[in-house]
Amino acid sequence: MWNPHILTLQDFHATHFLIQASFHLIGTNIHGHLSNVYFPQNLQQKLELLDTLSILNLNRKFPLWIGGGDFNIITTLEEKQGDRSRLEGDSSSFKEFIQSNQLMDIQTSNGVYTWTNKQRGTLRITSRLDRLRREVEEL
Repeated sequence: MWNPHILTLQDFHATHFLIQASFHLIGTNIHGHLSNVYFPQNLQQKLELLDTLSILNLNRKFPLWIGGGDFNIITTLEEKQGDRSRLEGDSSSFKEFIQSNQLMDIQTSNGVYTWTNKQRGTLRITSRLDRLRREVEEL
């Protein structure tokens, strides 16, 4: 993806938790926006980052938006095994963010879980924290 002979990137915006850029796929008429996130653990910072992403979405130049990274949020209990079996307060905010920004989840090819605490037995925790999303209307 970062090959300059395939993709040009411009208009970078970076914070501690977000890298945003617009892109052009060379040799095509495909332009869009890329967002890469690493969500903090703090609930207020998560909510602020969701708001920032929504604002970036509203102000983008191109219809295509691809976002991915470590969201540190699950949306359903099926996305986690082990530890606490309840949804955190950020889950409903994340679901609202997905719906209001008309995003669709790109499923992983190697199973549901993208993170593990590397423990065994009853101490093992697995979750789906890493995601790739795209804006629905473009496709």
